[in-house]
Amino acid sequence: VMIEARYKEQARKDIEAQMLKEKTSAFRSLMDRFYDLVTELDANLAITAFDCVLASFLQAPPGSLDHMKFDDLIANQEERELFLERAQVIPEEGGAANVLHLTLQFGNAHVRQVELFMFKFP
Repeated sequence: VMIEARYKEQARKDIEAQMLKEKTSAFRSLMDRFYDLVTELDANLAITAFDCVLASFLQAPPGSLDHMKFDDLIANQEERELFLERAQVIPEEGGAANVLHLTLQFGNAHVRQVELFMFKFP
């Protein structure tokens, strides 16, 4: 009986993980249609996924942005402070996105003006 309960619990977790993976994939595909570039940040605002596209956009070497804090790419101190402030109050899923106009730069590469939409990823 104990083995059966563990098996059912593991099966439930596996199904939930697969459903989240499918939902994430569909959400990612939808975002790719609307936005030029999509990057995921973790709770510490470090770049965790899709950094190769952002690196290319900023003319940075591949892999150089992996786990880098996103605010380190913001060239202007006032914009960085605004980003950090807004990142603390990202709307819940389904809410309106925070929108910011920022200047991004990696090292001495070209400066890029961007319009940033921030929202919680499901």
